[in-house]
Amino acid sequence: MAETSGKGLVFVSCGQVTSEERQLGADVSRLISDLTSYRPYFAENQTTLEGFTHNILGNLNKAIGFIAIMHPRGIVKLHDGKEETRGSVWVEQEIAIAAFMAQILHHQIRMAAYIHKDIRREGMRDQLLLGAVTFSKDSQVIESLSGILPTWKLDDPIAERRWNRVRDDISKLPEYNQEALRLLLEYASLTDYTALQKLGQLARQNSLASVFPGLQNQTGLIRTVPGQAPSRQPGYELSYEITPELRPFVERYFSEIQ
Repeated sequence: MAETSGKGLVFVSCGQVTSEERQLGADVSRLISDLTSYRPYFAENQTTLEGFTHNILGNLNKAIGFIAIMHPRGIVKLHDGKEETRGSVWVEQEIAIAAFMAQILHHQIRMAAYIHKDIRREGMRDQLLLGAVTFSKDSQVIESLSGILPTWKLDDPIAERRWNRVRDDISKLPEYNQEALRLLLEYASLTDYTALQKLGQLARQNSLASVFPGLQNQTGLIRTVPGQAPSRQPGYELSYEITPELRPFVERYFSEIQ
């Protein structure tokens, strides 16, 4: 995909072997244009050194954001006879380059990584994809990015201040509260009783009688779902959700920080 005019660039690293993969790359590019002030670059496989240097390295160097989407690329037989599913070599190379730029060259770049559930994660692949979101359907990538991309507006001071506050609030929370937020990202809404059951051993270790009311009062990151009737057993009957205007920032925290 050729460059277009605009401010900033988000590098999209996504396979193009199938029509579905090409469509996903195009859909992600469209999201970038619609939800941010930046322009997308949908990386194409390069067959020459000049093309690789100019297009891949050149655009990675200019990027303020990097989105990697790794699809399965067939079966590899290991030395012990086991078979594992590998990912795209091109995407892995681009991830490694972006990681080097961010960690060694201290290039400021926002990252979002997605890896198909069938791909084996071990060694350097697992380290480079730290915080990656596992997906089974391409629609899950679009849904996740729809929440994350609006928070990439670096030129929006209100959004940046809100992100800083949410990030600081979550980082100070104990593990059980952070896990409660993860549950609400996964299930959209839950009662306090159900959350305690899903927290299981973590709730028992901390002798929790409730989790959502305290989290709501302490941070404002969650709220009771609007429109519910009053209840005599709120812990069992009232559902909580992440505060909608803060949800993209909560999603960003768990995709970037952890």
